[in-house]
Amino acid sequence: MANVYKTYNMEDKNGNIVPVDYHLALVGVVEAAQIRLKENWDAFIIVTGSVGDGKSNLVAGITALFEHMNGRKIDYDNVVWTSKAFVEKTDRGDNFGKAIWWDEAIQGSSGKKMALTSEGDALKMALVTKRFKKHFYILIVD
Repeated sequence: MANVYKTYNMEDKNGNIVPVDYHLALVGVVEAAQIRLKENWDAFIIVTGSVGDGKSNLVAGITALFEHMNGRKIDYDNVVWTSKAFVEKTDRGDNFGKAIWWDEAIQGSSGKKMALTSEGDALKMALVTKRFKKHFYILIVD
């Protein structure tokens, strides 16, 4: 059976170097994001699921790998919860090329139809106007 994991030696929260295994599918997502940024594009993924499925933990792992591949540590300051914070983070000069993850990006869904909310409008406007800032955008949607 082929190995479907790649091991990276990464720093843990205590500063120790530990081996971390990533599934090759996740490595591919991060490598694709890096290629897009090098070509002066943005990189954008959406992670969906139900409450408690582990979306935030998955995104933390993806973000940690992306930042590791770029010689940086994950910046939890780049986790945002509102459209206003998203716009502020993408406008900061020191955030250039970093992962910015918007948790609970779309609210107001009920049943089979997504309710169009002011937050949903703000999300759309923020993405349209900020998508060429060369960031790795990750939206988490319930």
